[in-house]
Amino acid sequence: SFGILMILCQLIHRWHDDLVFYLLFFVATAVNSLIPDYLYRGLEEMTAITVRTVLIKLFFTMMIFLVLKKPEQVWIVPTLNIIGNTAALIGVWLHLKRKYGITFCSVTGKDVAGVTKRSSKFFYSRIATTAYTAANTIIIDLLSAGGSTVGFYTSADKLITTGKSAMSPVADSLYPYMVKNRDFKLIKKVLLIAEPVIILGCLIVFIFAEPLCVWFFGAEYGPVAPILRVMLPILVLILPSYILGFPTLTAMGLSKHANYSVIFGSCIHVIN
Repeated sequence: SFGILMILCQLIHRWHDDLVFYLLFFVATAVNSLIPDYLYRGLEEMTAITVRTVLIKLFFTMMIFLVLKKPEQVWIVPTLNIIGNTAALIGVWLHLKRKYGITFCSVTGKDVAGVTKRSSKFFYSRIATTAYTAANTIIIDLLSAGGSTVGFYTSADKLITTGKSAMSPVADSLYPYMVKNRDFKLIKKVLLIAEPVIILGCLIVFIFAEPLCVWFFGAEYGPVAPILRVMLPILVLILPSYILGFPTLTAMGLSKHANYSVIFGSCIHVIN
């Protein structure tokens, strides 16, 4: 990943100028990748993840308001990410050691190969989603003459991502429960309760999109409103996608279909 980033930063002039900025975000991502959220999902101990996430987001948000004063200080954002992710990493591993006695241990090449083979379909589906999501910003950046277009898109996408992050814990919590209990009535109940609330929320945001964008991002971000309105249906579809995907299909012994559906959707997106 580091090698690909360096090549892109050399090939794309605009990226080369912001090399340090990209490197800081790369470090933050690398640290975040070591946080074992999957372990807590498997143990059905979501409290530890929830507390950690809320505390990090709270710290991050407060520090942005306190520290970031000028546009040229944008490097502070990934730096705060590094600090928050590192603190979370240390806290989580200490918690695992004290409560569960889980620590690092040596493994063989055969162990690594076996896990890689078993999890490859999950990896490809995740990387497909990440690739096409990241590709949106990259393609818009390359096609647009200035940075405002990218800024408008990423601002709208940030609000959509915030909505997604509120739904993700629901699917994360259901996954281990469904694998163990196969309670399909619960899936129906969750969707019947949550979807009307989500649709109502999207309608409110659709109506007040422009003042919301101005309030969140500033007066010059009024043009973000039409982009946000077009993207709102994603939030209506995302919870069924999350819940009917891995939690439901894995419980039915059809996890490969969940993986294939993500890869198929990613291919359609990239072709479009």
